[in-house]
Amino acid sequence: MPTLADIYSAIDSAKRKGSDFVRNPGASLQQMVGLANDRAGALNELTSQAAMEGGKYGPKSQQLANQMAEAYNPIGMTVKTPVFEITKMDASQIFGKGAERVKYTDPHSKGTIEVLVRPDGTASVLGLEVPEKFRGLGIGQSLQAKAMQDFTEMQGQVSSKAAATTAYKLGRRPPFQPHATLNDVFKLMDENSSVNLVSPKMQTLFQQEQ
Repeated sequence: MPTLADIYSAIDSAKRKGSDFVRNPGASLQQMVGLANDRAGALNELTSQAAMEGGKYGPKSQQLANQMAEAYNPIGMTVKTPVFEITKMDASQIFGKGAERVKYTDPHSKGTIEVLVRPDGTASVLGLEVPEKFRGLGIGQSLQAKAMQDFTEMQGQVSSKAAATTAYKLGRRPPFQPHATLNDVFKLMDENSSVNLVSPKMQTLFQQEQ
């Protein structure tokens, strides 16, 4: 069974491969995903053994759970902090004085997310698009995460279950339903064809204005 030293060695190797990803994303991605799966599998074995030795919620299990979380860190799977091209355009003629359209573009895939930003700092997603051959690699999630990082009071209509799943993972929920499950979101989509999903900070803003 792998030791913790073996796992840390794998993580260090993954970090080095993270820099390779910048130079050659296509060739590196498959290797990186494989490394992540290997780390997760090894930690699963160690967690099971710790549970038998110290109880399911003992200190050893808790320590290994933290290491499991680190194993799924984007290091080794994608570039930890993607660098996106950002363009801004005045949108006051359509959306009112001070409004601005901000677009993030992934330079490799040309995937984009565009948001409307209002003078009060609130933002709405206008569009999220990733070319088909690059879908499933986490690019859309990275674009959305960056936009949410820059504009914490965000909302936007979601019309596909794949996009809804990504938004849900990032903490967006239907307005006034902060505890909605993903199945609740899917049900709303089935009933209305799309659903507005808002960030945690936007959720708080809605509740304050109620």
